[in-house]
Amino acid sequence: MDVDAIESELGREWLLPCGNGGYASGRTSTARTRSYHGLLVAALPAPDDRMLVLAQVDEVVRDRAGRTWLLATHQYRDGTVHPQGRRHLEAAGRRGRSMVWRWRLDAVLIERRLEVGPGNRGRLVWSLLEGELDSLICRPFVSFRRHHGGAGPKLDFEVTGSRAGLRFEGRSERLRLEASAGIWRSEAIRHEDIRLADESRRGLGDVEALDS
Repeated sequence: MDVDAIESELGREWLLPCGNGGYASGRTSTARTRSYHGLLVAALPAPDDRMLVLAQVDEVVRDRAGRTWLLATHQYRDGTVHPQGRRHLEAAGRRGRSMVWRWRLDAVLIERRLEVGPGNRGRLVWSLLEGELDSLICRPFVSFRRHHGGAGPKLDFEVTGSRAGLRFEGRSERLRLEASAGIWRSEAIRHEDIRLADESRRGLGDVEALDS
């Protein structure tokens, strides 16, 4: 798959700098096609350099009629693209210092806004612009590895009400997740054989797993 084919299939690339060496990046479809694509890549002191921490958030939307939509887009080793959240995208792109996505789900219009800043901090805001929802489930997929690839340590989740903490085996750093509404629920999910299409094109390691 060449550059034009990847862009046609999975959208254009975007980048948000944190201002301290960290960043967020990806493709407009939400698919990750490079090892350094993620919603938060933290800048840490040497020898760690930049570390992929929050790879992706998968959303599951349910409306009042009981219909369900998956907003994420993943490509797998065999070429399968699932879910197909990209098909519901009405708009996606940079707005000032934010990255914004809007999905049209029949009568529902939902927006996700990402902001990142110094201190290895990120903020995701979901807004219901039209229609009514029954529920919105957000599943964060995390890692702790160098942004150019490699294996990360085992993860240990700690969930308390609106807060979730993650410990990384053998590390002093922690990832803290906080929700302004709703609660965190512990549910282990693993995506196997995620394909990073741009790394395939470059002849580099192109398959990884993500944990939530």
